[in-house]
Amino acid sequence: MSYQALYRKYRSKTFDEVYGQQHIVKTLQNALINNKIGHAYLFTGPRGTGKTSIARLLAKALNCEEGIGHICNNCENCKTINSNSHPDVIEIDAASNSRVEEIRNIIEQVRYAPIKGRFKVYIIDEVHMLSNNAFNALLKTLEEPPEQVIFILATTEPYKVLPTIISRCQRFDFTKIEQSQIKARLEEICDNENIKIDNDALFEISSLADGGMRDALSILDELIAYCGNNIKYKDILNIFGIISKSEKIKFISYLLNQNGKEIINKYYQYSNNGIDIKHLNDDLINIFKDLLTYNISGNSSLLQYISKDDAKNLLKYTNSKKLNEIIQKLIEASSDFKNVSNINSYYELVLLNIASDFTSTQTLQDVEVAENELKPAIKEEIKTNLTNEDKKKEETVQIKETLIKEEEKLPAKPQYFETEKVYSTENTAKEEENQEVKPLQKDDSNNKSNIQESQTVTEEPKEKKVDLNSFHPIDYKEDKNKTINSNDLIKYSDNTIIKAIVKSSREEKVHLYELWNELDNYRFDRKYGLFVTKLQTTTIFTLCDQLLILQTNFETVVDDINSNKNNHLVVELIEKLINKKINVYAISLKEASRLQHLYYNLAQVNKLPKKDKIGDIFDETI
Repeated sequence: MSYQALYRKYRSKTFDEVYGQQHIVKTLQNALINNKIGHAYLFTGPRGTGKTSIARLLAKALNCEEGIGHICNNCENCKTINSNSHPDVIEIDAASNSRVEEIRNIIEQVRYAPIKGRFKVYIIDEVHMLSNNAFNALLKTLEEPPEQVIFILATTEPYKVLPTIISRCQRFDFTKIEQSQIKARLEEICDNENIKIDNDALFEISSLADGGMRDALSILDELIAYCGNNIKYKDILNIFGIISKSEKIKFISYLLNQNGKEIINKYYQYSNNGIDIKHLNDDLINIFKDLLTYNISGNSSLLQYISKDDAKNLLKYTNSKKLNEIIQKLIEASSDFKNVSNINSYYELVLLNIASDFTSTQTLQDVEVAENELKPAIKEEIKTNLTNEDKKKEETVQIKETLIKEEEKLPAKPQYFETEKVYSTENTAKEEENQEVKPLQKDDSNNKSNIQESQTVTEEPKEKKVDLNSFHPIDYKEDKNKTINSNDLIKYSDNTIIKAIVKSSREEKVHLYELWNELDNYRFDRKYGLFVTKLQTTTIFTLCDQLLILQTNFETVVDDINSNKNNHLVVELIEKLINKKINVYAISLKEASRLQHLYYNLAQVNKLPKKDKIGDIFDETI
């Protein structure tokens, strides 16, 4: 007897041998037990998931000599159905019999009674290949077939079947078989066939099968032909053009560390060795999905492709927001493969784009540093965020020079211009009470000009000198919740922002990072669409239960978010993301740098307020 392929040899012969479609098996068994058998069934689902096999099992259960619902595999009807020679079980391939003439022949034969069994069963595979005329010819017969006739239609593309056909059938949707179930079935078959195989090899075969048991058995057949009865993991790598798990993890570490040289060298090595780029892309998506799942849940039992130690090592270089971005780019690449002429060159650009783009997003380590006051790592965080320091110093010098020139044109300053302290509002209030303001001369135009000029200068940003010794948690006060300046912009004091940093919540920041991409859902919203792009140019500076502070490199974005007429809309938009109303405030990168310096200096001299003593960050007392 000639060799029989494994997927034919180990085709399910009873309902108990079916893997992965228990919901369908149970439904059909109950229908058989209760004698509620439909006249037409539609089996849909991916290839190799058991549609035709279960159709044959149903045919045996209807015609077994032991009675309806039984499958003995010993009677004449069961044996002939197993050998595809039963006269009353007719299998038709619609791909090669798609014309209306073939369907009319079926309709002619339907009216004849069964020859050997109780029911005449028509199994039409790939039914979506029938022409519209063939479908229409089948409609009436499918709706009201003779009492002893049952139709079972199978397809991988149900959306191509006419709705009028679907409505006349009981539809069963087959799902991909779980990888663990495929692996268990492969182990069982290898034991029966006396085949020695690595556990890693079994895992890789079940992964390559992509939910199809038939594909898994075909792959095993090919490996047996290549390796004999001793199959190694490396044999699968060589035959199917894939790389090992350790190589994939190392390659991902190069991506996250922006090691362009190693990325290029490794990728050229893979492509020269004939590695399947599409499969490599799928594997990278699966590993990044594992990383994202573990980073969000912290549950190592959910990891499918990598170990807990591998996940921890890779997560040192990334965060959930970046993982989402990388997965999105890899998915887009997967859909673009069919449209590019040179997949190797295209995918090389995709990988380089991912590596070069991994720059500006804060990692989870950065988030943790923000809420630990005196961690040594805080110095490194500040150094990281203080970019372009020379440029900032130069801007400060230019501001000072401008102020000096303007002051030469002004009359003598009132007393309250001479000193300014950040955390001594009481002294400032007393000085304002004692100051003498000269009355204005109505007809003195020069004097008016000077006064206007003076007011303009006072609104220019001045370098604040912080008296660290004057800051005590007991005296930690601020003027008000928020104020509106002359430009109608919301302004929070340094006191409030320092409290917000101390009170910041790592969990809420991570949660908001995960939700940030959902802003795209409001991009075309008439009310909020204008602010989506602006918010996406920002990153989170700090976040506590009362205040979200965003930082951005664009001064216009700062003004737009802090504008009194716009801020309530930004607050509403953030509320839609986190289901919680919270104040929103924006600062420039320069202002963020100053506040980080201030926070660090206060931490060095133990002048920060205690987190557990802070209530409302806008209150005058804590």
